[in-house]
Amino acid sequence: EHHLYLSMAGFAWSLSCILAALTSRLNFRVGMVIGGIIILSLSLLTYSRNLVWLNPFNLWSDASKKAPQLGSLHGYMAGCYTERGQYELAIEECKTAFRLSPNFDAYQNLWAAYHLLPRHDNADEVARERLEKCPRLPQAHLCLARTLLELNRRREAEEELRRALELTPELPRDPLFLFLLSLPLPSSSYLFSLLFLLLLHHTPARTRDPAGGYTGRKGDHRSGGRGHQ
Repeated sequence: EHHLYLSMAGFAWSLSCILAALTSRLNFRVGMVIGGIIILSLSLLTYSRNLVWLNPFNLWSDASKKAPQLGSLHGYMAGCYTERGQYELAIEECKTAFRLSPNFDAYQNLWAAYHLLPRHDNADEVARERLEKCPRLPQAHLCLARTLLELNRRREAEEELRRALELTPELPRDPLFLFLLSLPLPSSSYLFSLLFLLLLHHTPARTRDPAGGYTGRKGDHRSGGRGHQ
């Protein structure tokens, strides 16, 4: 909608000229009534659009209803459903996204929904499928590491986490990170989670899924969006 801002200037000027011509030929009160109706109508339309833009769920629901053939919109809806705790609906939206747009990356949202249900066997399958397509994506290794940890396969999880660390070029080369990389990965879930969160904080934005992780916010689409890791 913001693409209409410049063009609306010409439209508003043209409409003002037309209204001025009408009021010069008609009764002044009639012209005021016409102008009032136009202003009221536009105000109501603006208010209704503000309700749509109130939150990501309203925004992507409206967009997906108007363009149900776009798989990316269903992917963004999946992120919204996951944030609302409606994981089964999120899974269905991801499957629809894959069916309509096979190249759209809905794996993050699908993994998150399975992970939070929790259905870790399904999450493991999704994470591995994503890794087959994006073997050098740090976030894919992070998802698999998190799932393996939940499945008590700690050694495999540690290997995936270390691989994710190696694939993150923007990781700061400060003493803390160098020290952590020089040590065996921790066996306690607390320290593992600490490393996990530190890496997420420094993961480049382009590796984060479009509402984000979740792709619940318009304008990211690469979003994305915001997401659960």
